[in-house]
Amino acid sequence: MLRRKYSVKISYPDQKNDNNSVSNQSTSGDTSENGEIIYITSPLEGKFFLTKDAAEQGVKIGDTIKKGDTVAYVEAMKVINAITSDVSGTVVEILVVKGADVEEDQKLIKLI
Repeated sequence: MLRRKYSVKISYPDQKNDNNSVSNQSTSGDTSENGEIIYITSPLEGKFFLTKDAAEQGVKIGDTIKKGDTVAYVEAMKVINAITSDVSGTVVEILVVKGADVEEDQKLIKLI
């Protein structure tokens, strides 16, 4: 019996970063009001969504968010958990695609 070795490389063009992260009240850095880059991270592992349902409009690049605003959702064990921001700032990048699996403390949204 012949055995062949195969090497498979999988890439996802829609993903900006291998580190698909979701944010929940956990940020790295100080406040974005100082012009610093802030990341909203996931408080738990699960599936990432910007909105709870299709009728809602999620945050997008260029949006200004305030401290306490809900910016995304993570579904874990059939429960949808709201992710809120601890700081105010402007969304410059959304690091995770809709429906992506995220890990605890994974970066989700980049703010300045």
